[in-house]
Formats: sequence, structure tokens, C-alpha cells
Amino acid sequence: MCGLKSRSRAAFTLGLRALLMMDKSWDVLSPDLYKSLLAGITDAITVIDRDFRIVWANEQRAAVDYRLRMASGKAERKRVPQYTVKEMIGHHCFERFRRRHGPCPQCPSLTVFKTGKPCRVERRIDLPNGSKKWAETRAYPVYGRNGDVNYVIELSSEITEQKKNQEQEQRYVEAIEKALQEAAGHQPPAPMDSALLTSRENEVLRLLGRGFSNPEIARILQISPHTAKRHVANIFEKIGVRDRAQAAFWAARQHLI
Repeated sequence: MCGLKSRSRAAFTLGLRALLMMDKSWDVLSPDLYKSLLAGITDAITVIDRDFRIVWANEQRAAVDYRLRMASGKAERKRVPQYTVKEMIGHHCFERFRRRHGPCPQCPSLTVFKTGKPCRVERRIDLPNGSKKWAETRAYPVYGRNGDVNYVIELSSEITEQKKNQEQEQRYVEAIEKALQEAAGHQPPAPMDSALLTSRENEVLRLLGRGFSNPEIARILQISPHTAKRHVANIFEKIGVRDRAQAAFWAARQHLI
């Protein structure tokens, strides 16, 4: 996922905080200063005031808004306009981005205005085609001279792939737990010797047992996807299993994971 690293986010936030401590309206700051401060940032960025009006946004924010409206199904009726950053300024964020009449129930900026502390939320977006996407929003306070939170900076990014990986790992954990439950009460077979696998096959099996796919195993071990696939097939044949869940169960019994 492209986006700010933690250190970059911290530096970015401190820079904006210093600028807004001057008690100037966001839109009177130099455009060159925007470019200098935001260069290289690929997250969607929005700055809102206490009335939840957009006082600044970057091009990525406008692009994300357009893609979500296109995916909502409205494009089937008529062409969906793509608003520029300039056209977004001054509108309430909940109206422009969420088509609501008030702040969202889990609005991170609302929490920041109330507590003065950074906030992070994850949101699932269900699309008309049945697919779903996940987005992460981090909100940071920007204080004025009076010590109040005058603005909030929101950085949003898509985390769909990370959520898919988490769900995949959870499915493997559940499969192993189910296999263990089914084995409970039965006389366990004689312990098998993990030495029947090569050292490389043991490495592959450890990663397989943790829920990694063949392409992911290939990247981690710096081997080709074809080689990773061949190792998995050899492992299945040697230990006498038919699928990855059974292989993970076998690895757990051998204390490999």
C-alpha cells in the first residue's frame, strides 16, 4: 500500500500544525507552500474546520471521491461529474464525500475535535457488484494559539489487500482449530518425523502453515513461484495430506509453527 510511513506522517502533521498556529485561513497560504509540504504524499488528504467544511484537499482526495461515486452505481443513470479540488472547498465533508446531512456516526474528525487526540478508523465499503473495499482514515488535530483544535487533518488510504490477508490467516487458524477439535478423543497416530522433509521444504511448510500463499512464499524465500508450487506438492506427497489446512495441522503437531 502506498502512503505515509509513521515518521513521515508525524513530520507532516507537525508542519501543518506550525503553519496553522499562525491563525491564518488555510486558503490564503501560498500554493507553493502546499506543494513543498505535500510533495510525494500519495494518501488522500483533507483539512476540515470545526464546522466540518473542507478548507483544503489534495488531488488524490478528489480522485478517491470520484471513484467511489462511480462505483456506487449512479454512473448507470448519467455521467458522474468529477469535482476539482477547488469545487470541493467550502463544502461540508459529510455532504461532499458521504451524501449525509451531518457528521458520520464513526467520524474520526469528530472524535479529534472532542478529545484533541489523533484517531484512526477502518471502514468497509460495499459495492453494488457484491465486492467490498476497506479504507483507513487517520485524523490529526491542529491547534490554534488558544489551545483549541481549530482544524483536523485526515489522511485516507485503501487497505483492502491487508484485510484480505488478515481474513486468509484467520481462515487457516480456524481450519487448524477445527482439525484439532476433530482429532480430540482419538488415539493420535505415531509421531511423524519432520526430518523426512528437506530444510527448504520445512521453510516452505512453516510459511504455508502461517497462511501464506505460494506467490507470497516465493517472494519471502526469493524463489520462483513455480519452485514454491513444486515444494508444496512435494510436501503434500511426503506427509500424506491433500490440502493446506491438513498440512498446517501436520506442521503444528511437529512444532514447526
